[in-house]
Amino acid sequence: MLRIHADLVAECVGTYFLVFIGCGAIICSALVRDPVPVMTASLAFGLTVAVMVYTLGDISGAHINPAVTFGLALMKQFPLKRVPSYVAMQVLGALLASATLLLIFGNKSHLGATLLLNGTSVFSGFFIEVIATLLLVFVVIILSGNEKVPKPVVGFIIGGTVSADIFFAGPLTMASLNPACSLGPAIVSGTWADQWVFVVGPLVGAVAASILNKGIKGDTMTLKGSESSPTNLLRIGIIGGFLGAGKTTTILSVGKKIVSKYGKKVAVITNDQGEVLVDTKIMKDFGLATAEVVDGCFCCRFPDFITAVNEVTARVNPDIILAEPVGSCADIPSTVCEPLKRYYGGKFILAPFVVLVDPYRVKSLMEEGDEDEQPINFLLSHQIQEAEVLVINKTDLVAREELEKVEGFLHTLNGRASLYRLSAKEGSGIDELVHLVMEGVYISYSYPEIDYNTYGAAEAALGWFNGSCVIAAQNFIDIKKVIRDFLTAAARKVGEKKGEIAHLKIHFEDGKGFLKASMVSQDGDVSFTGETPESVQKGSLSINARIKLEPSATAQCITEAFEEIKRKYEIESAQWNAHSFSPPQPKPYYKIPTNE
Repeated sequence: MLRIHADLVAECVGTYFLVFIGCGAIICSALVRDPVPVMTASLAFGLTVAVMVYTLGDISGAHINPAVTFGLALMKQFPLKRVPSYVAMQVLGALLASATLLLIFGNKSHLGATLLLNGTSVFSGFFIEVIATLLLVFVVIILSGNEKVPKPVVGFIIGGTVSADIFFAGPLTMASLNPACSLGPAIVSGTWADQWVFVVGPLVGAVAASILNKGIKGDTMTLKGSESSPTNLLRIGIIGGFLGAGKTTTILSVGKKIVSKYGKKVAVITNDQGEVLVDTKIMKDFGLATAEVVDGCFCCRFPDFITAVNEVTARVNPDIILAEPVGSCADIPSTVCEPLKRYYGGKFILAPFVVLVDPYRVKSLMEEGDEDEQPINFLLSHQIQEAEVLVINKTDLVAREELEKVEGFLHTLNGRASLYRLSAKEGSGIDELVHLVMEGVYISYSYPEIDYNTYGAAEAALGWFNGSCVIAAQNFIDIKKVIRDFLTAAARKVGEKKGEIAHLKIHFEDGKGFLKASMVSQDGDVSFTGETPESVQKGSLSINARIKLEPSATAQCITEAFEEIKRKYEIESAQWNAHSFSPPQPKPYYKIPTNE
């Protein structure tokens, strides 16, 4: 299924309204014989640009102009490989707007197409467009890297720059400044005279603006000599690890400690291949501001990740965001960390990339190897090799001698990574991890390349099940016992089908309390987080299962176990919503080699 990213849609929509309002104002000025058409056009284009910056800036950056996109790419503030898709959507928006104007007005005033006016020569018109666009792109580049400029005034400054340019250049060249805004009306109205001036001129102006900016502030994404300190930037800490490694419990512990020790505001971004996230519910239960990236991992849904960052930032203005990627995801440094560092270095400080490991999973990897036919081991081994910091979690459950063997094995797989011990449940090692997340900075490093075909096949070997419902019992029930029996029954049925549990999670809430239960292997115990009354009669239940089985078989194990428990405890369920699937082939939005 074709998936168009939100930022591309935003560029198309933004350019549509820019052309529709701006060129529409030109047509209306001609129809009513406006005595000062340049003022009308100046206000129409300038105000529309300002509105688009405010409404679409957090989605796509609100370039709505190929010259702006090109200029930002030259300054390495926008990925060069994405320029064609942005420009294509900008031109599409301009064409659609021009077609709309044609339907409304007919071919009046060439649909606002740019023309050389009042005897302006091609030579003069070209240089006017170069200089006017230079000013616009220069301002955009400066503002995009300057965290000192209050966000509420950015749209006003950029829109004001457009208006100022039109006041000067409007009577001479109609002040294109924007190849898309010229091409759209020109193509639809059939106006071709000197149109190259309005395409090439702005692009040359964008090149000149990037050269001027580099001369002033260097080839970077932040202003040199600014009083603003990097510590004022929003910090992002990515804490990864395989399914069941204890990421959610660790993030909760880290978040609480950051609040109590540093006095900082914390937000969390959760992530899953599907919807109905248990992790999101438990984060909210503990009072942490939360946003989600669903239907794909951070790497494949990177624009959604940035949208989630912007959304939670606008809502609570956190000092740090802790991000929990999908437990089966690999290659995060090149697909998430490096893009954040390269394209958002002026907005965020990225903490070292942390990977949690479950010592029991590592012991299985030591015994079984990471052959391709072992999908869990394949994914786990690559996550270990890709870590900047390796944290052995659940150390309270493992003897010291076993921990030393695990550490030795991890060192053979990744001798570059720093190694920490942690018990998120008991709190030991949390202070060290919090210090790392709050004070450390991500540094690029090399690691073994992952084969994406094998990676995709390994993820596809896991069946995902997400479900939710409302339950009501005829009598009061011990919800912990019910959940434990349900997970035990599900594990038994998975074993009967020769499957393997990667992670089983349940969240229950009844308005008086909440409970999260987790199981990470067939023979593993059930761990609980949260509190509910000892006896309950009704509440809401959410189920997340990650099992090495076909999706249909995974769903069968869960639903049969659920029905078994319903009969045993005389429970009725309603509003059942369930979905089972295997993750699609990973297709990262960015992939930047970490040694570049």
